[in-house]
Amino acid sequence: MGKTYTYIKTRYELNKRYGWSKFIIDVPSVAIREGVYKSFQMTEVHFAEDYGKAVSYYICNLAQLKEIYRFATASAINVMLF
Repeated sequence: MGKTYTYIKTRYELNKRYGWSKFIIDVPSVAIREGVYKSFQMTEVHFAEDYGKAVSYYICNLAQLKEIYRFATASAINVMLF
């Protein structure tokens, strides 16, 4: 969980310092993707308390174009797991 924690924190820092809000995480397997998703769930409250904002995260489903549109147009921090 240490590596995942670090890059979740990095996304918050990039948002804080530069205003970046769109992030895509490409993972090599379904098992790793599920682990990353679980890490986001487990650290959600912790980071929301530290940074004062929540992150929207979801697993990309190319059959659901609404998800892609929501990712592209939202102003909050968004992470797409791919």
